[in-house]
Amino acid sequence: MRSLKRLCVLMMLCGLLFVGTQGTLHAATKTWDGGGGDGLWTTAANWNNDTLPVSGDDVTLDNSAVSGNYTVTLDYSSAQTVRSVQIGYSGNSNTITLVVGGSTTSVLTVSGGGATALHITDDGVLINQSGSGAQSVRLVNATDVFKMSGVGTYIHAVSNGSGKIPQRSSGTTSANYDFAASSIFEIQTPTFFTLPTYGTLKYNVSGNAASAGTDLTITGDLIVAQGTFGVCAGSPNTFNISGNVFIANGATFRGSNGLGVATINIAGDVTGSGTFQGSTS
Repeated sequence: MRSLKRLCVLMMLCGLLFVGTQGTLHAATKTWDGGGGDGLWTTAANWNNDTLPVSGDDVTLDNSAVSGNYTVTLDYSSAQTVRSVQIGYSGNSNTITLVVGGSTTSVLTVSGGGATALHITDDGVLINQSGSGAQSVRLVNATDVFKMSGVGTYIHAVSNGSGKIPQRSSGTTSANYDFAASSIFEIQTPTFFTLPTYGTLKYNVSGNAASAGTDLTITGDLIVAQGTFGVCAGSPNTFNISGNVFIANGATFRGSNGLGVATINIAGDVTGSGTFQGSTS
């Protein structure tokens, strides 16, 4: 009888251990291997074990299972939720790109990844082509951070002028951003955000002139690749730039459009064959 009781107790303990282990198996690292051949996030064969990332998984886009440059596309037709996303890796020399597009809010949601919830590192690129007026990449928790280290790059190429950078649905603060001075934040549509402290800021907008109309802190360089980029449009605004300013041929960097007082503090040099202008007036 005692032996039977001991057996029952052991079976119960084993059952508890099994259930506990099952509870932790849900979280996994999902690595891109490109096996599906179509470059789509939503094709299961493109991931290790031929299964799609699910809520709670950590997604890694690197060269551990596939070599060279590659692009992953996540379209609005299938919203995805994961714990974290890392694009690129330390010492990477290939270009690894994630393109998020479509007109739906929160195409990609990251929840619970903490300080590296959305992490773009060496030669990783996130291109935001959203058509939504809200965020296409959503951070859920107050502790979830959009981080860029090394030469990670974010390209804001939204088709909706009010489209947002990765952020929370509400309550986003500067603590949700961590951009290294060597990282690149490229603006291809004239939308400006006050919360992040930028690394290198690249203005790459053709067509009409645009002014930030807000104070910006740039710990790297300011690059005006094309178009006309102004500091203020009405109210006084200040740019603090720890690095250099480069203005490409045909581009213009100016203080104001004649309606406000601009202060530009530059620690480095101003170079290039473009135009550095005080104001339109």
